[in-house]
Amino acid sequence: MASPPLVAVVDTSPGPGGAVTSILALEESLRERGMRTVVIARVPSAFRGLAPNLDVIDLGADDLSAVRGRAYAAREAERARRLLRLCRKLRPSVLLANNTPPVNLAAYVVAPLLGVPLAQYVRGPFHCSRLASACVARANRIFTVGQGAARCVARSNVEFSRVQEGLRDHAWPTLRRADSHHWLWCSALVGWKGLPLALEAYRRAALRESLPPLEVCFARTDGKHPDAVPLPSTIPQGVILHELPPELDAIRARCQVYLHTALAPEPFGRSILEAMAAGLCPLVPDHGESAPLVDPGRTGLDYRACDPDALAVRLVELARQPERARLLGDAASEAARNYRAATIFGPVADQLLQLVRLRGARDGLRDAPKPHAPANLEDPCPSVM
Repeated sequence: MASPPLVAVVDTSPGPGGAVTSILALEESLRERGMRTVVIARVPSAFRGLAPNLDVIDLGADDLSAVRGRAYAAREAERARRLLRLCRKLRPSVLLANNTPPVNLAAYVVAPLLGVPLAQYVRGPFHCSRLASACVARANRIFTVGQGAARCVARSNVEFSRVQEGLRDHAWPTLRRADSHHWLWCSALVGWKGLPLALEAYRRAALRESLPPLEVCFARTDGKHPDAVPLPSTIPQGVILHELPPELDAIRARCQVYLHTALAPEPFGRSILEAMAAGLCPLVPDHGESAPLVDPGRTGLDYRACDPDALAVRLVELARQPERARLLGDAASEAARNYRAATIFGPVADQLLQLVRLRGARDGLRDAPKPHAPANLEDPCPSVM
């Protein structure tokens, strides 16, 4: 019996995050279509901690700060060497690069050497260099997450599919408790996530109004991540710290408001969606990153991005109007139902399955016996009875 087609996901993410959890959701859709998934990850612990039964292979850690020149070329060459060695043993049917083209160059080198199709998940904007444009032009399928990713790929004049993110039914966040009143901030410790902004706004708001406790759940990133930052040394009174808490779902369920303080637009904002699904009122910056997730005034509130005073004003408003926060959270929970993983990732899995079938048809034509020369050269096309 032939083994099921294998999708090898090449993940160069720096650690836990939306890129990881979305692959777990996609794996379920692939499995429903009779395909297996193996993840070749730069940080395998990011996957093993969330899905112990998933087949994860260590690609090897390296320096993410190398973005150009000889250091970048050397890093990608070493990645390609390791990836080729692993893939020759795995014999995948499709490679799926899970990041942006500049940091997935190794997959573009290896796929043609193996003779397998390559799909690219583009997560967020990237520098549209000639190399990046050449990469996306060679991909067999491109999926973009977020407006920034779509704009960058569009500059290369190639076809692509816009996709969203979704939450798995069995991992759907627990709905907030009736007596919930805490606030939540949750993200990795990277500079553009804006934890200092959240803490400073909370400190300023506390000077004007008595505030609920702020639960800060954080994860330290790989030490080689170029945007990694330490935990702020000064923590305002009322802030409760949790480092990579296994009970995150329970912490979120006792909260009523979710603070999102990204300093620049992100591809999607999965943490916003998880908070909405749990019935929290999302408080998001106004730089457009959360669209179409949050409809300000109906399913959440926004504030002027990167401005601690503007955020502090919103915090005071919500502290004085907890019932408003509850109603906005209820509406957010209903809106989140439109982002179920089975609906979102099913079409992506269908396109990957199509690549497998196209490759099978191509290989079948290549391996088929060549037709014999006609026996009667005077009648090269004899009729078939």
